[in-house]
Amino acid sequence: MCEVSRSSTAEERDGISRAINSAPCTDLKNHIGRHFAMTADQSFDQSTVNVLVNDAAFVRILTRGYWETEVEPGRWQECGGALLFGAQSRPTRVRVQGPVQVVGFSIRPGAWPALFDAPASALADTLTPIDALWPGAGARLSAAALDVDPDKPVFDAIEAIIRERVVARGHRPVDDAMIALEHIARTDPSRQVADISRELGISSKQLQRRALHCFGHTPKMVLRRSRFLDVAAVLRGIAVPGEEALCALRYYDQSHVNREFRRFVGMTPAQFERTPTPILTLGIQVRQSRKLQESAA
Repeated sequence: MCEVSRSSTAEERDGISRAINSAPCTDLKNHIGRHFAMTADQSFDQSTVNVLVNDAAFVRILTRGYWETEVEPGRWQECGGALLFGAQSRPTRVRVQGPVQVVGFSIRPGAWPALFDAPASALADTLTPIDALWPGAGARLSAAALDVDPDKPVFDAIEAIIRERVVARGHRPVDDAMIALEHIARTDPSRQVADISRELGISSKQLQRRALHCFGHTPKMVLRRSRFLDVAAVLRGIAVPGEEALCALRYYDQSHVNREFRRFVGMTPAQFERTPTPILTLGIQVRQSRKLQESAA
């Protein structure tokens, strides 16, 4: 059993009853961003709509609740089991009825070519059964997730399955430039793409091609989304930036802020502050935990 650092999230925030996220074992730190588990004890006849936007692909294993995703305005489609949520450039709406439990992990963009053959751009802004990319993983991950309890989380079985995947694919290398881009996006999303390209020692075209393959989106979108999520973390009370950081987060004007919030969550900042988004909130907490971990390293 691997010793991993645990980081609890706030209880009862946005309807979350219990939630926790955890760093992966050392040998998977370049492949997995964080593990997480969440429950929400809503009644069997209660239904909640969540909006999601994440800066990395997530495998979410839906172990309790009746889940649906909005495939087009007003049309919902049932979903369940182990799903890969591609990194998002626009809001994805999911609806769940009854008691909720979801377990999963985020995939580091630089590890995408080590884990999958299809480019991340083919999965961006989609929900896909994990078996379509990783044959046979769905049932195994779902079984492992049943043993995860947010009060006493154990992610070892899930990590064993991921580790087998890494070995089966011959320990393919991660993309170090994309690992670096991920760090830049998390720590300084106001930087210019041309400046980042020069720092990484690759052409702008190479940076664009590799970002599309690993992140699923262009470098400009990667930075733009990261900046939005930093602001969303502040509005949710998850992050409290210093004066310098807050200055870097400022947009040109209020209309600019409104456009970004409408783009990524389909609502204004004021609406976002009033609207519970438990699964998105958990994703923001997971992201913030990683930022704190990296800053302390």
